[in-house]
Amino acid sequence: MSHSIELHTSLDIPAALARKELLRIMTAIHEHEAPYEEATLRVGLHDMRLPVPGEIGVPIDAEVQSRPFQYECGIKIGASGGRNFFPKFAGTASISALGSSACELWLQGHYEVPLGGIGDAIDATLLNGAAKRSLTAFLEFLAKTIVENVKREQESDVNRRRGAG
Repeated sequence: MSHSIELHTSLDIPAALARKELLRIMTAIHEHEAPYEEATLRVGLHDMRLPVPGEIGVPIDAEVQSRPFQYECGIKIGASGGRNFFPKFAGTASISALGSSACELWLQGHYEVPLGGIGDAIDATLLNGAAKRSLTAFLEFLAKTIVENVKREQESDVNRRRGAG
């Protein structure tokens, strides 16, 4: 069974810069380039009602389809190994402008848990919605990384201009 998902978060950077960085990061994940060669979908053990600290991370493969002149890319995410035992996601990652200096990052699409109805029941009960929470954590990772990378690049540009002047 397929589950629709629509997640978003605000970023305090211009949409054009966010889109460029989103595509760069997703392409690096797809090509297993540093520092994203070990990209994972993660879920906390407490989130799964387990009484111990920690988290589970599943290494992922990502397919990315750039959509020129749009603020989005098509993506498919699945486990690198044991594909039949982990959820799969297909959809888009997109940027929506919120004025000239802010935007929103969206993750929209659908995910499927393995094992059909049995997998749905396990995800809803024993795993307490782990598939959706791992996608939420992935969105938060993307948002944080995009903002940090863009701000670091902006700071570097300012320092270069100061050094050239």
